[in-house]
Amino acid sequence: MTLKAPNLLIVLPLLFAACGQNSINMEKTYSYDKQFLESRGIETVELSSPDGKARVLAVPAWQGRVATSSAAGEKGRSFGWINHKFIESGEVSPQFNNYGGEERFWLGPEGGENSWYFA
Repeated sequence: MTLKAPNLLIVLPLLFAACGQNSINMEKTYSYDKQFLESRGIETVELSSPDGKARVLAVPAWQGRVATSSAAGEKGRSFGWINHKFIESGEVSPQFNNYGGEERFWLGPEGGENSWYFA
């Protein structure tokens, strides 16, 4: 069977979408982010639904920030953004530490004389 050019324009994007639909990069999973934080000695608190599919991972040391969550359990996609390079660097700033997380709303500086949270 030979496909003509107009048909290829329809079929090729569908094939590419179908190939990637069920494959999740291990680095994008909830369990990967959870293991990464644990391997760096970062204390986490995990909340989960009774069936274990819905999960939320919070970090008390980051003002209780939600680091990531998943709707499909440990192997599900990680909805949060973790700044792996910044965490690995070990840098700490009195003004702002971009660890990442799910929420993107900061009311004020994390530290310093104008901090709302810490002295």
